[in-house]
Amino acid sequence: MILNPIVEYVSISKWVAGLINKRITPHNFVRQLGKHLNKHHSIKVDFYRGDNSILSPGDFTFGAEYDPNLDEERRKQFKLTLIINQAKKSPWLITGKIADDLTLELVEALVHEYRHQHQYRSRCYIMNRGYVSKHSNATNDQEYLGMPDEIDAYAANIAARFYILKYKLNTIEPMESLDLEHYRRTFGSDHLVMRKLLKKIAKNITYLKAHDNGKIRRRSKCRVRRPN
Repeated sequence: MILNPIVEYVSISKWVAGLINKRITPHNFVRQLGKHLNKHHSIKVDFYRGDNSILSPGDFTFGAEYDPNLDEERRKQFKLTLIINQAKKSPWLITGKIADDLTLELVEALVHEYRHQHQYRSRCYIMNRGYVSKHSNATNDQEYLGMPDEIDAYAANIAARFYILKYKLNTIEPMESLDLEHYRRTFGSDHLVMRKLLKKIAKNITYLKAHDNGKIRRRSKCRVRRPN
């Protein structure tokens, strides 16, 4: 399954709107988010307290994982972790901006991990080839971000973010994805990996434009009624 980011954005934004201008502990936020997401996803939601070396006080991000082994065993294969520089049971004020940021980050995380799920399911859970750099001093980031699966997954979530901001929220100048900037810092603007990523981002945006009807299209399997 490839996640429809438009449908997911609408669902999450409606849920998080009920928390705006309210105080909730990160512990309770994670519990409520897990209940909401598990209506449609097989996912475990957890909490991790970041420190000042990772995040400024009160700042947050999300970590996400897909486990193909758990998927093959029909167990909860997704894991989402709220990483926030705040005590687990300290009240957290959900402002409108925080709600917007939460929604976009959650959509991007889900789109990315669902793309990994699609990759593994299409290969019958066989691991894809890695990325072999031609440089003898390749960094860990280059080896990771250059993997075909990661290029595909990052292109999907970067395109989803751009499309939502530009075409659904009508943001005049959409904020560039931190993931895209990470690729640029890692490879430079004219590297083959960067060119592949940009090509896939454009392809994903074109797909979203063509299928933006608020619904996930499925192939019809209706039985043909024979005349009596």
